[in-house]
Amino acid sequence: MKALKIRQTALGLDHPSTAQTLSNLANLFHIQCKYDQAEPLYKTLLEIRTRLGRHMHVAEVLNSLAEVYQDQGRYAEAEQHFWRHFQSFKKTSVQSMQA
Repeated sequence: MKALKIRQTALGLDHPSTAQTLSNLANLFHIQCKYDQAEPLYKTLLEIRTRLGRHMHVAEVLNSLAEVYQDQGRYAEAEQHFWRHFQSFKKTSVQSMQA
């Protein structure tokens, strides 16, 4: 958490390095089954990625958040986020093909 605070102060919340640190921490808490710590980090990361318009990264965060909900037995929320992940991924794939 200290590294995250340093990056936020030095680079700002929307900087890619700050977002990557946030992602790393969320993933670490997730694999440690510390869902109460992982969830808010993923939600913050989702806001950042959405604001920056990085759709592939948005899809990844939605999937990770869905997995946190699934691991907790929060299946309705997991399903909602898996569907959002699918839609975001589909949108990104179509945009990639058109480029």
